[in-house]
Amino acid sequence: MSRFSAALLLVATLGFPACSRSSAIEASTAAPEFSAGAAEPAPVVDQTQMRGWQQGQEYVYRFQTTSQIALRDKTPLYDFDLAARAKLLALEVSANAASFYVELEAAKFESRIPGSQAEFDRLSTHLKEPYFFELKGGLVTSANVPKDLHPLATAVFRSLSASLQFAALNGAPRVFTTREFDTTGRYESEYAPSADPLLWHKRKLRYLGILLGENESQQAKEIAPKIVESEAEIRLSTEGRPVRITMRDELELASAQAPLHSKTLVSLLAESTAPSTRQLAELRALRDQAVTLAANAPYQSASDRRSLDDAKVDGMTFEKVLGSFEQFAARKKSNPTSADLDAKRAEFKKQADEEARLFVALGALFRSQPNTLQKASTKIKAKSPASDALIDALGSAGTEPAQDMLIALVQDRKNAELLRSRALLSLSRTENPTPASVQCLLTLAHDESLGTEALYGVGNYTRAFAMAGKQRAAETLGAFLIRRLDAAKSEIRIIEALRALANSGFTPAFPKVSPYLKDQREQVRVDAVQALALMTAPEIDATLVERLSFDEAKKVRLAALEAMGGRAPSDALVNGLRENVTADDPHVRYRAVELLIRWLPKRPELRESVQRIAQNDSEDKIRELAKAAL
Repeated sequence: MSRFSAALLLVATLGFPACSRSSAIEASTAAPEFSAGAAEPAPVVDQTQMRGWQQGQEYVYRFQTTSQIALRDKTPLYDFDLAARAKLLALEVSANAASFYVELEAAKFESRIPGSQAEFDRLSTHLKEPYFFELKGGLVTSANVPKDLHPLATAVFRSLSASLQFAALNGAPRVFTTREFDTTGRYESEYAPSADPLLWHKRKLRYLGILLGENESQQAKEIAPKIVESEAEIRLSTEGRPVRITMRDELELASAQAPLHSKTLVSLLAESTAPSTRQLAELRALRDQAVTLAANAPYQSASDRRSLDDAKVDGMTFEKVLGSFEQFAARKKSNPTSADLDAKRAEFKKQADEEARLFVALGALFRSQPNTLQKASTKIKAKSPASDALIDALGSAGTEPAQDMLIALVQDRKNAELLRSRALLSLSRTENPTPASVQCLLTLAHDESLGTEALYGVGNYTRAFAMAGKQRAAETLGAFLIRRLDAAKSEIRIIEALRALANSGFTPAFPKVSPYLKDQREQVRVDAVQALALMTAPEIDATLVERLSFDEAKKVRLAALEAMGGRAPSDALVNGLRENVTADDPHVRYRAVELLIRWLPKRPELRESVQRIAQNDSEDKIRELAKAAL
């Protein structure tokens, strides 16, 4: 690969980082996290209105960007300008969301790297492809792109759409912070008003990690870029629509094999607004055929995916991986004596690491070498000791043929129920369920033996569709789960429906779940509380605090703490937690202090509470826990 070609692949990570874009996980469902004020309550982002956009209107902007990436020694990898006329057609506008179709006209690159202009001229043709994106509450939640759109074109489009974001406030304008995503990763940004009520300033404060979709890990945080400089100015129309945006970012990525330095400038200037003559229904149909790209997900073309799978396979064959798993399964499990405990632990860890590596390779083999699927099916039917690993890897592979094979295993009643259950579990965990997989789970949700697992899988699919920006599919499955809760009469069926809703995080189900929060049956209350954990209605935080504070059952209060732990530390949650670090039950108090400590980096004002606990709590273990955190 030439240096120039390699540089173009960096566009997806460092090429256009100047634009704020919200995560499909966060921005579409929850208000951003805010810096705590001294005495005033934190401002509340208004996610209930889409100001200034009208369905069927076409908005034209003049779009310009400059992007540079260089090595630490200032050797340029790429350095270009792009100018285009951006036409945005509002396809659908509701109270809190708007979706758009984008066209770039007269797009022209000008490269400052000698010998690269011809390549950029060829790349400009890819900017003629259709692009769609959705704003919810002013923040981008997802995009729809043609299959295998060039990475540079994808980065340009995502940069354009992200630059149009504006997190509006409820109440008087004031400084606030929020967490957003761009084509580099997740970052914290600050909004500040000016003397002019239509002019806002914005800057990135710090990156929290790079884009890894749902696979974000500590590694993503460790290689987050450093912000050298960041500034933006956003002017709004009187209706609240961004009409002029200028952004400038300078980043360093020191943890790369070759340290990188990037500079990005983005400018958008509104030129005109007029009713469109395009057929909205045809454009919506075109959008539905495109690939959905969640706002927190990195972009990968088919060639990128093939290269990644080749790297995961690393020359291994299906037969070799299968043989290793069969050997692992055949090894006898024994309880080591204390004398050889450390050696056994080291051996088990080594095997676990090797199994994880082989499992990743197996999923990649299923994707890159479809002929291995039939081999896997044959081995599973022959009851290979590696059957469990093969079934799990089919779900991890996620391709349509792999899902079809799992469906066949589940639906074949000649198979043992344990095998069918394993295949159903694997199918329910696949990240991109096909219509056939959805129908399989919906049908099995009424099955006597596999119905519960299938219903939980429907919950998984509901959330998967929501995070991928497929709101219609998510709403259809969410409505199915609500009907199951409505129809549930026995305690076990109510709990089953509540647990499926917990998997889904389907916020419209909140009114249906609420009555069960005060049910006479303790386990029903526990599962009702847990069903709220991923929901994002404004009243959820206060509801969890109420259950933590007033429910008499320890299990319910612990469930509330667990649900709170997965949420951003809002003022309501923090204040409620402070009140419960003095709870009568030591177990509840211990878990409350654990959560208080976990939130300490985000809410430094909690240090005083931790210090007080370290000095005064009646339990030695709780005092030691608090002391260790200071």
